[in-house]
Amino acid sequence: MASFSALEILFFPFPSPGHYLPLIDIATLIASRGANATVVINPVILSRLPPSLLRTAGIHFHSIPFPSAAAGLPDGISTADDVPTALLPRFAVALSLLRSPFTDLLRHLSPSAVISDALLPFTAETAASLGIPWFSFPGTGLFALSVDLSIFLNRPHQTEPISDSFVVPGLPHRIELTHSQLKETTLPGRPTSDFFALAKQADQFTTGIVINSFTDLEPGYAEHYQREMGKRIFLIGPVSTIRCSEEEEQNSQIMTWLKKKPERSVIYVCFGSLCRMPEKQILEIGRGLEDSGVAFIWVIREASASPEVAEIEQRVGKRGIIVRGWIAGQAAVLRHPSIGGFLTHCGWGAVTEAVAAGIPMLTWPMFGEQFYNEKLVNELVGIGVEIGATEGFVWGEEEKNVVLVGRERISERVRLLMDNSTGSGSGSHQDIEGVRKSVKEMKEKARKAIAEGGSSYLAVESLLEHCRFS
Repeated sequence: MASFSALEILFFPFPSPGHYLPLIDIATLIASRGANATVVINPVILSRLPPSLLRTAGIHFHSIPFPSAAAGLPDGISTADDVPTALLPRFAVALSLLRSPFTDLLRHLSPSAVISDALLPFTAETAASLGIPWFSFPGTGLFALSVDLSIFLNRPHQTEPISDSFVVPGLPHRIELTHSQLKETTLPGRPTSDFFALAKQADQFTTGIVINSFTDLEPGYAEHYQREMGKRIFLIGPVSTIRCSEEEEQNSQIMTWLKKKPERSVIYVCFGSLCRMPEKQILEIGRGLEDSGVAFIWVIREASASPEVAEIEQRVGKRGIIVRGWIAGQAAVLRHPSIGGFLTHCGWGAVTEAVAAGIPMLTWPMFGEQFYNEKLVNELVGIGVEIGATEGFVWGEEEKNVVLVGRERISERVRLLMDNSTGSGSGSHQDIEGVRKSVKEMKEKARKAIAEGGSSYLAVESLLEHCRFS
């Protein structure tokens, strides 16, 4: 095996758990191969990381304060999940103000390469100006990236009436979408459109694209996207398994509760750190879980902890746990044998964690590329079933107090996934058995991919070689 001890690689994650956790996982993976990794992070995120991670050999965490005040943000806002939707434009300004300290750091460290979140395009421009190779980390999978690229280039939704579905052209598989399932940045007039357009422009500086995925999870899409982009693709996932032991320590109370539950009897419910729902929808979820009779762990934002939620918690008693805030150790929770299903928003990190744990998904996409990920999960690889959401909550417009999925549907689909009822509509006991079989097989493929000699294992070595010789 080649020695990479002379390599110094700088990582700069986007400040949101679904982005910084997998990129820190990648830094840990890179360090485990002998390279030196520096992770640029703000003090708030640094304080949330487990002490054992901070002691990882080969990793240095470089703290840069987040310029909240300079951008007109209230004190204490340092991550995207803390930002009120009305202040998203100021958050984008704060991100751009990180360019100067990042430039100073690059000049000081002169790293072999930079691996940065694609949502921080100034890192690409700065690295290119200093002659340092820049690798993009999009934070999502190749299927969603391929769908997004096709829609951006071909605009198929503009040729069909809004009421009709349309086929996404040029993909390895036939994929149909509706207008309500589109990533909102595709549509004109959205407040986040300009922000994501800048990120897309940074593609011209990319030496390569680092993806938290593996070949069997997205069959045919590595070749397709690499051909479309003309850039080298490095499939190095799933990367979440590298932190599971630390996460068990972080969630000792939840793990103790899970030990008392039968195998595969608990559904884990979490919609990520950025999804915000109106109160009416939150209460419908709680009542649906209550009606289902299934044991559950339900993670909600602290701001969503209304008195009605507390009443649901009191009624279900020991059958359910409601976590207010964020579970930093989600990957470890999913791998517990008592977990039998995952009600998820289809964020890519959540999808890969479920696959690595072999847990079938009940999919409920909300925004962004999550409807694309749902297509992959349910239609292409058959490792989940849909809850039936036909539209999402547009990021920044969640205050519209509507219910997209009612308690009866939630209860029915939870019972179907957990095999407590055959339910009605699409899906059956036989379908769920097929999903369980498929996700178990995919878990084994993931294990082989990251094992020594596997496709993801070898892709890490290839990435390091490109960092050395680019």
